[in-house]
Amino acid sequence: MKKLQLNTFKQLGIDNKIAMDCFDTPLAYASSYYNPDYYFCYFLITHLYNNWELNKFPFEKAKNNILVKLGLKMSSDRADSKENFNALIRKKINNNNPVFIVFDYYNMFFEPDHYLKEHIPHGTIITAYEEDKKRFVLQDGAHMQFEGLYPLYLTEDIVYDIWEKSNTYFKQNVANPYYNRIFYITKNDKINPKTLPETLEYFLLKGIQKENNLIHIIKENDISVFKGFFEQMNLRRDFYIAHEMMFNVLKKIIETEKIIISNDELNDFIIAYLTSRDAIISKIIKTSLKGKIFDQENILEWTEIIRNFDTKLFDIIQRIVDQVRENGIINYALNCKTWASSESNYDNIQFLSSKAVNGYIGENDFENIWASNNTDAMHWIIFDLKKKTQIKTLVLVNFKDNYLEDFMIQGSNDAEFWDDIIIESNNNNKRNFYRGLALNYRYFRLYITKTSSGDWACLQEFEAWG
Repeated sequence: MKKLQLNTFKQLGIDNKIAMDCFDTPLAYASSYYNPDYYFCYFLITHLYNNWELNKFPFEKAKNNILVKLGLKMSSDRADSKENFNALIRKKINNNNPVFIVFDYYNMFFEPDHYLKEHIPHGTIITAYEEDKKRFVLQDGAHMQFEGLYPLYLTEDIVYDIWEKSNTYFKQNVANPYYNRIFYITKNDKINPKTLPETLEYFLLKGIQKENNLIHIIKENDISVFKGFFEQMNLRRDFYIAHEMMFNVLKKIIETEKIIISNDELNDFIIAYLTSRDAIISKIIKTSLKGKIFDQENILEWTEIIRNFDTKLFDIIQRIVDQVRENGIINYALNCKTWASSESNYDNIQFLSSKAVNGYIGENDFENIWASNNTDAMHWIIFDLKKKTQIKTLVLVNFKDNYLEDFMIQGSNDAEFWDDIIIESNNNNKRNFYRGLALNYRYFRLYITKTSSGDWACLQEFEAWG
């Protein structure tokens, strides 16, 4: 079995509410294979487009407009037979690339509400295959009432049958971008990916310049577009549920980056924002169902409310971004040159020192860690930033419960004489954050004298922010 290890929705800290459509949710989840934070980065950019900007490009270009900011790229190949289809999917997964394909709900027997009833495109991802059982493992929500994405084990024959029947419809209709296409997500090494705080800053810079799309909807006063169940569901998802998710992402950044902000102030604002938004959307739907149009008084009132709340929202985000900038916004250690006292391997996996700065951070990402041998009494790893660099924050990410217990972080400008910066003992933190620093070094060394394993050292990621 070949399996791409992704954190579950529970591990990512996502509740059961789906805040994106059935294309963006699986694509965001596929992105999280490379870094769990990419799910939230993808969401923020999608939320920006849905609420303040537009991303009206052809399917593949529209999604790549999002993925490129994460240092990722979506490409596609055509499959003209079952053998080609199965071989392509196995090849992409062997290359550690999540696969994205499009079904038609009409042919999805595991989603009874639409099976043999309605033709609607639906995206799903494939993250594993079992060669002995001839099965693929999909990550989907249609079989779980769309409460998150969960594994769905289907035989290769069944997956191909659904895909082939879906293509028969796609070929005859406007959804041609999906016809006979197998999409897959790869790293784009030419692009430096945005971190979650950097994505929030991008969200701020773009969103603050635009008027909320909900205002445009209200002013157009075309109530006919909200009479259907799906139209109402999408309206509530994009303009209410997605805001719940947005606030959860803000709280995640506040916690991770140790942002100082009044919890009472933030929680009071969130409640007021969501209560107001829920009331406006409910009135829009109620008015639409009655077959009426919005009167001018309602349009002016709702527009003013939305504008005022957006002004307060972007003010809070600005304060968060300002504090993040104080801690540093560029990780100068990302993909920097490294060397270590030793490296090791297991089951044909090389635990190279370079993997401690490659940006891959996953709860179960065993393949992207540095690990030393188990014979040396002490271990070290050195990071070369190429030149003297002003650093404000240092971050260590341990792998699972393999903690570095006693260690020093040292700085140098010649890699011979070292200054002690941080001295830790009895550490048991999954992540170590050291903020408020004023460092100016080219080299950093992590010097390890004791680990939780007792003999070998490992590290998932080292970050140096400035």
